[in-house]
Amino acid sequence: MNFLDERLPSRFWDKVIPEPNSGCWLWPTRSARYGRIRIGGRYMSSHRAAYTVLVGPVPAGLELDHLCRMTACCNPAHLEPVTHQVNVSRGRLGATNSARGAAITHCRKGHEYSAENTLIAVTGRRACKTCNYAQVSAIARKRRSSRGLTRNHPRMTLADAERIRSRRASGERARDIADDLGISDMTVHDIVAGRTWKRKAG
Repeated sequence: MNFLDERLPSRFWDKVIPEPNSGCWLWPTRSARYGRIRIGGRYMSSHRAAYTVLVGPVPAGLELDHLCRMTACCNPAHLEPVTHQVNVSRGRLGATNSARGAAITHCRKGHEYSAENTLIAVTGRRACKTCNYAQVSAIARKRRSSRGLTRNHPRMTLADAERIRSRRASGERARDIADDLGISDMTVHDIVAGRTWKRKAG
């Protein structure tokens, strides 16, 4: 890929200023973060136009990351197709957010982000385990209330637990069993999984 490559129109190169030290092809603009040009009948950012013409189409679901950290640069050699998450994490915003996150030691409710009280989402974001449990419990209470259920259900016996396992084994839904017995779905799941009311050995 050479500067003034004839695969791009002369009106593209008329706008570009080569930077000899870094190798960047700078597109000066004040109206937007990226320069824009019409290529192939449609407008696109200058760096995307250069990459598309000189390298090839950007793969679906990816965006171009400026490896030189100069957003005005449109040199395809300085561009790499990456996911949005990678692009943000590499940039100044990602570094700033990481620093801010590391400086926060407690959640909004005042619970410490200790090893025992921290959940890590698939995105890498932290969450307070105490607050998460409280939120899930509140949702469960609201759902039980909307279905007319309370915790004042008859005392469970081992025989009841065995009947619940049999009903689930026959294909009956946990929610239907819970509604019938006035208990929560989670109680049914815990019994079936053996977390509560375990079968006696032998």
